[in-house]
Amino acid sequence: MSSGVPRSYANSAFYWSDMFHYRKTYQFPWELYRQARAGRDAPDGATDEERESSRRSAEARMVFALGWISHCATDVTGHAWTNAKTGGPYRLHWQRHHLVESHMHAHNYNGLHGGSPYYAECGTSALHFRIAFRPGAEPEYVGRDDQPAYDYFTGFPAYDLSRTAVGQLSGHQFFDLDGQPLPGHLCTALTDAMRRVYHPVYDALIP
Repeated sequence: MSSGVPRSYANSAFYWSDMFHYRKTYQFPWELYRQARAGRDAPDGATDEERESSRRSAEARMVFALGWISHCATDVTGHAWTNAKTGGPYRLHWQRHHLVESHMHAHNYNGLHGGSPYYAECGTSALHFRIAFRPGAEPEYVGRDDQPAYDYFTGFPAYDLSRTAVGQLSGHQFFDLDGQPLPGHLCTALTDAMRRVYHPVYDALIP
């Protein structure tokens, strides 16, 4: 679920996150919503308990799909502003896009949760998300210019920045606040929608 755009990967090597953003962008959440809406009706012969379970899971999937649709609507309107601010589209200025969008997120978050230790200040918030770079010194970055520059500014939250299992766990505890596994019925809905929208066999079946 990363992005191949900054790496100049061919379309054939797109990550799923790129597919969702660049290919059949609106068709996919609509398929999620269509399947969820159809799933509200339990099959004939189902018990009351099965019907209630079917209704609850379907409504949860509908909410998820509507959230995805809202994301698409926000992208359509928000990215025009971001493109103007950064000088071009994401594929040409992906670092600038991350920087501007991270500042936008931090500004909104701080507006709702003033004084939160997670972002410190808007000016350094993007650095938590690997937006400030420098020439590589660590082994995996030798010869590259995109090593994260964690120590350019002060004001970071107090968590382990090392590239170790402990450091990763520390970072997850700070930032992956909603890191619970997706419910099984939602995983199934996502994979079913991916098959129907992106597999050629299903192209003729999607209205």
